[in-house]
Amino acid sequence: MEVSETKRYTFISLFENQLPSEDGKKLALDKVKVPKIQRPYAQGRVLPTETYIRKNFLNDIFNSLVGNRQLELNFIYGSITPEGKYNILELLDGQQRLTTLFLLYWYLATRELEYGSEEDIRCRKCLENFYYETRTTSSDFCRHLATFYCDLTLQKPSDAIKGDIRWFFQIFNQDSTIVSMLKMLDDIHERYNQLSETDRNLYFKLDNISFYVLPLQKFRLTEELYIKMNARGLQLSPFDNFKAGLTGFVSSKSHPRFTEIRPLPQNRGKGEIPFYLDFSSKLDTTWIDLFWRKPDDDEDVFEKGKAATNAYEQAYLSFFNRFFAYKYMLGLEEINLENLNKDKRLKFFYIDSDDALVKGLNTSFEPFDDLLVEQPEMVFDIEKVLDVFLTNFDDIRKTLTPPWDSKPYAVSTMLEKYTKFQHSDFIILSSVLSFIIQHKTFDAGRFDQWMRVVHNIVENTNIDGVVPTARLVILLNQVASRVSSYESFFEGLSNFKDENDPGKIIRALEEEIAKAELISKNKSWLDAFKEAEKDIFWKGYVGLMMADGITPDEFLRRYSIMQKMFDKDGITSDYGKNGEHILIRGLLSQIDDLNKLNKLYITERVEAQKHLKNLLSERRFSQIQDFFRKELLCCNTEDEIKAKLNEVAGREYDLSNQYWPKFSAAISEGFNRLLHEPKLFDLAQTYETATKVFRLYYDYDNAFYACLYAQHDGRIMLDTERNILIPRFVNEEGFEYENPNVGEAYQQYGESFGFGISIHKTFGDTTVTVCFDAHGIVHIYGWNLSREKYNAVTEQFTDGSIWQEDSLNANFYGDTLKYKEASCYQLILDKINDVITFIS
Repeated sequence: MEVSETKRYTFISLFENQLPSEDGKKLALDKVKVPKIQRPYAQGRVLPTETYIRKNFLNDIFNSLVGNRQLELNFIYGSITPEGKYNILELLDGQQRLTTLFLLYWYLATRELEYGSEEDIRCRKCLENFYYETRTTSSDFCRHLATFYCDLTLQKPSDAIKGDIRWFFQIFNQDSTIVSMLKMLDDIHERYNQLSETDRNLYFKLDNISFYVLPLQKFRLTEELYIKMNARGLQLSPFDNFKAGLTGFVSSKSHPRFTEIRPLPQNRGKGEIPFYLDFSSKLDTTWIDLFWRKPDDDEDVFEKGKAATNAYEQAYLSFFNRFFAYKYMLGLEEINLENLNKDKRLKFFYIDSDDALVKGLNTSFEPFDDLLVEQPEMVFDIEKVLDVFLTNFDDIRKTLTPPWDSKPYAVSTMLEKYTKFQHSDFIILSSVLSFIIQHKTFDAGRFDQWMRVVHNIVENTNIDGVVPTARLVILLNQVASRVSSYESFFEGLSNFKDENDPGKIIRALEEEIAKAELISKNKSWLDAFKEAEKDIFWKGYVGLMMADGITPDEFLRRYSIMQKMFDKDGITSDYGKNGEHILIRGLLSQIDDLNKLNKLYITERVEAQKHLKNLLSERRFSQIQDFFRKELLCCNTEDEIKAKLNEVAGREYDLSNQYWPKFSAAISEGFNRLLHEPKLFDLAQTYETATKVFRLYYDYDNAFYACLYAQHDGRIMLDTERNILIPRFVNEEGFEYENPNVGEAYQQYGESFGFGISIHKTFGDTTVTVCFDAHGIVHIYGWNLSREKYNAVTEQFTDGSIWQEDSLNANFYGDTLKYKEASCYQLILDKINDVITFIS
């Protein structure tokens, strides 16, 4: 683009000046055509979004005219092509703005100029040379309107125009372009009538409204380019509206740097251009190439083009939605769940704007505008990011797949199509943005180092909501800022600390800082870490293999030991089921705090919540990790490791607590049973699902049990010996299991899964049922008693419970005995025999 190409034009001067052509010559422009492939005129539509844009546009126009200020409408694009003796500019982009100017010039000429005067003739001649080719009715309307004169003092333009039956035909009312034009004229009329008499001399101020013309002959206006710019349907798309708002903000020159002159890049010609025009131009052209994907074939090119255009607009707009969400998060001060739940702006940027985009709904630009007013420098960050994406996204894409995985994060496809983001996807994108913005230039090698660290941190941090997401976005931005100020990436990372709040350095980042310090002193550490970080189980976490004074060779030896213990599914069979679950039992033996047992997940496998890995990495389980590092990984052979595990799992542990002696005694009993009975883990694995694993619980009723996550009615009791009591009643007294599956579980695992386990035995016409519940209570039921027999039940049992009618039937139950140890067997049997004797 030459300097002369950035000359500003008005609607009239467009037809009275020459424009540069592809061969460098100047061409006189005769006509401006809206070609058939263009959509109808939409700024006059009555839909809420179009109304909002129309009102704002007219406000800008009238404020410019009344205040005698310049208003620049940025670029219009088109191809200058000869048609017979005429040079015609076929509009590619700018149709909506030029059509509005066409209507504005007609209105002000009709309202303020003397019909037939020299200026009136000049204006209407130019108006006649602007026409629509989209529909015959649109063409006829524009041609007739250009020369039509009427008195608008006392009537609306639409009434005056429709009243002239010589040329306004009823069929015009079926043309959406004409209907929109009439609406725009009426709104111009309404806005004009609001002015005082002294402010109404506006026609000769129309030169204040100008634009730039970018001839695009060199693109040869292929169908692909037309589709890319125009196949958006009948109404203004959400991206049209966003783009209009963003372009309007930059063009408002509210920031001093928006008007700075900058040289054009070599690939776009010679000369200089204001920043706001350069930004607007790239928004409409260069950056589109990041998101646009050409249809696969030439069949139904326009229909497929519409689909392709919709896809690129969704991808383009979703980038901006996420960019604004990222910027808004960086500005948050107090991050907690209560504040973020009330933050409507965060909800808009982070959730609502993307939801609306998927549904094809327009959203107000106001929240974006508010944030831009607060942070106008965002515009330069947008430019920097999109420029880097344009030239380096292939290098960026390569880093978006963690080394332990084959599936990249959703950021990889965000430029190709709209992709739904999870919290982790958003953090990955934010870390990419932070790196680009914080660094003066983009270095692919340094970026690769950055993303290695980011992947490790994201994978090994609990991200279960918007609060940890926002905190990590802010923290990684601080890290990016720090490393950008150092020549050496690893030196910068090793020196990172949060002066405001050292406690914000989460465990995963703390590990990466420690790694960076080692790498900066000995480069061979980098290869050692990469080898272990790609492990499918550990996924970037290597802290368990570290120790003071360790060498890279010793680190890799320890890693080789770990590979025999863990694989992609979790604990290997040699240390799991085939090895009597010796590893998980040995690890649990290191827990010495009652509070760490309550609600503790126990599993040997890999699942979404990473409970097994958390046991080996979270700070609250440091004693487990110390045992692993200082004892297991110091062993030289597997036999030594297993011997150590068997030793610690076979001990008796006392978890006594002076405040709750009975309570802690129950916990100790259950805890030792958990360590000493491998079949309990066999049973648990039988009932585990893809999303549910067992969890330990205790309560203050001396009950200690394991149950499936969020399924408290299914329990394995750990602090009672019903696993011994129940089989004895079955084998020695002839009782049967109410549920045969329970009997099979006892036979195979020595325990069963359930809240209450019931057995029964029949005596004549009466059945006695004994239920061992999960609270250590035995319930003894007698069924089908006669009414006389029931009425005779008055005896109170030793614990104070009373025999009573269970329902309208003459049945009874006694909530009579507490059980715990196997020694309770005879007491329970005596009570059962009392019931049997009474019944018989």
